[in-house]
Amino acid sequence: MAVREGFGGAVKAAELVARARTIGPIRTRCTAVFSLMNTSVVVGIRAVDEGEHRKLLSARPLFDEIVPSGPFTPHITVAYYRPEAPTPLAPDALRAVLGELTARVTGTPVMLTPERLHVLHFDSMSNYWAV
Repeated sequence: MAVREGFGGAVKAAELVARARTIGPIRTRCTAVFSLMNTSVVVGIRAVDEGEHRKLLSARPLFDEIVPSGPFTPHITVAYYRPEAPTPLAPDALRAVLGELTARVTGTPVMLTPERLHVLHFDSMSNYWAV
């Protein structure tokens, strides 16, 4: 695939980010630290009230024009890992760490601010750059 074909949605994505920014800030709180899809450690977030929840749910479907998402889990990715790494993660140790981190962050407020929403390209889960 040519580079141009691989990044053809950048203009549309930028338009959708501009639309999402008009929703304004969304107030959330941390709920738990957990393994998402057995590939990453994330901090789950939840809107603080029904009004904020409606804003969050109105923002996400905007991007379905590019990649349909279906149900989603609002979260902040903390780390990626490979479940089949040469040295596997010990499930009990991971569970204990996730529990300890959950105790530290539960209830912490997180403001999702429109000016921090950007379109990024990436070629791996560790290499991102701005459009």
